[in-house]
Amino acid sequence: MKVLFIYSDLFPTHLDWPGHYYVGIGYLSSVLKEAGHETALIHVIKEFSSKEELLSRIKAYNPALIGFSSTTLTFKYVSEMAGWIHEAGLGVPVISGGVHATLFPEEVLKTKGIDLACVGEGEIPLRNLCAALESGKDYRNIPGIWVNDNGTVRNNGVGPIVQDLDLLPFPDRSIYDYPNMLSEREGAALIMASRGCPYHCAYCSNRALKKTLFTHNPGDYVRFRSVDNTIAEIKSILAKYPFINALKFDDDLFFLRKNWAEEFAKKYHQEIGLPFVCNMRPNHLSPDIALLLKKAGCVEVKIGLESGNEWIRNEVLKRNLSDKQMIEAFNVCHEVGMRTHSFNIVGVPFETIATVLDTVKMNVAAKSDKSQVSIFYPLPRTELYDLCKEKGFTVENTGYDFFTPMLNIGTISKKRLFFLYKNFDILKTIYSKAFALKPSLSKPAIAFLDKLFHSPFLDIAGETLLVLRKIKSLLWPRRAINKLRRSRAWGKASSHVLPPTL
Repeated sequence: MKVLFIYSDLFPTHLDWPGHYYVGIGYLSSVLKEAGHETALIHVIKEFSSKEELLSRIKAYNPALIGFSSTTLTFKYVSEMAGWIHEAGLGVPVISGGVHATLFPEEVLKTKGIDLACVGEGEIPLRNLCAALESGKDYRNIPGIWVNDNGTVRNNGVGPIVQDLDLLPFPDRSIYDYPNMLSEREGAALIMASRGCPYHCAYCSNRALKKTLFTHNPGDYVRFRSVDNTIAEIKSILAKYPFINALKFDDDLFFLRKNWAEEFAKKYHQEIGLPFVCNMRPNHLSPDIALLLKKAGCVEVKIGLESGNEWIRNEVLKRNLSDKQMIEAFNVCHEVGMRTHSFNIVGVPFETIATVLDTVKMNVAAKSDKSQVSIFYPLPRTELYDLCKEKGFTVENTGYDFFTPMLNIGTISKKRLFFLYKNFDILKTIYSKAFALKPSLSKPAIAFLDKLFHSPFLDIAGETLLVLRKIKSLLWPRRAINKLRRSRAWGKASSHVLPPTL
């Protein structure tokens, strides 16, 4: 049977956004193909010109099942598209999966146009659902597949978890416009060697996912593929896509297990030898692990710095990492010759101008080569979401994109927060100049800068930036998209992949 995936991957503020390769859908597609089914993907990377555009693509493929995957922040797009499908009366069953469906299946099933919700990892439940649909059997009792049964939610629990990831076929890349994905168009293939994270940071859904998935499922939440299986997939990617000359490992924590790391470093260096980027947590970046990464071929390590203020980092974000651990993690990477890329969050509960500046200064002290900054938003079923609700911080979630202040936390204005966020790299440069001065000059220079950036006049600059951002979001993307529609063809198509949406 034919299964059509629809994946919302919008980035409205980026005109030429190509979209990410999403491993989750890749796995689902490969599992269904292995079972004899046919799959295709509508990768939604730009807003549709009209609902008729989506419906015409669905009708052209004529699927027997439509599957959405989404996070909580992208579910609004799924809800809209599912509504269009319902209104058109296509008569095709629609299932929604992903993090949002796993954590909020009842809410998902109340959405007009969604008939089924996948709770948990989707490979086995989806394969079982397709087998039932194809054979005409009753699908209302499949573990992991919740059903809207004439207005009544049929709770079928959590689906089985794949403990041995080597049993899964390699994730499918052919249903994407793969050479034009964000990383791949620069020659870097995105890959994952594991699933799960052992930590429970207060802003992350990981704790809720772990509790949901493993309440009735024995086994490990964090699972690694074998080194040989991981390298075999890399070889298959290189054979199919010769333009790939680097790799990005998107695992939450790549070299988590030392025995796995030692085996990987040796075999990857001998059999692959391409440069790669990965994610690591500061407390796992010991000198010997950094050296293993370097020997394997790692050229850049992405590290969650998140906040430079120790109280915010540990009492609010629950990272349990000291300032010393943070600095040492960056130092050991630089000592072996690897670049560093820091992840930072500003605007968390109790954030102040001073704590944002602490994050700037921590990036300077750590000598991060690149600093990626997001504005905090509380995700439901996280510890910080509950805190925001308890404290009465308002949440404006319309159109949220991690780059616009949404919370009224009271300790820093949205205007000032946006100014500091927008000028984070400039602030890094300014503070780095002050840090570089001799001690007798450096301390007074830093104190002067701290006082300067507390000036209320900067709120005016922040307000101006916010207004300009709103004007741009309202006017510029639509004009630019219309211009693109007139000037060039939309996407690429083949017999098995529907064109991506511009």
